[in-house]
Amino acid sequence: CQEQKGKHRPDLIVYQGETPVVVVEVKKLGFDLDKSDFRSGKVQLGEYLHTLGKVPYGFLCNGFEWRLYDFN
Repeated sequence: CQEQKGKHRPDLIVYQGETPVVVVEVKKLGFDLDKSDFRSGKVQLGEYLHTLGKVPYGFLCNGFEWRLYDFN
């Protein structure tokens, strides 16, 4: 996770115009995406989407596997 002025931010945000539409959270190579704690990325990803204004979609990646989440 990146830090900016003490706040966490996503690794990548994809915009359509000025509206964020997809957030990507990248974990270290081979990271277990099924972990249930905060560091799993799914909870983290959901918080980023909500903070950015209820962005509908987020990707979680560990270098081998990509997961698309629909938070609508």
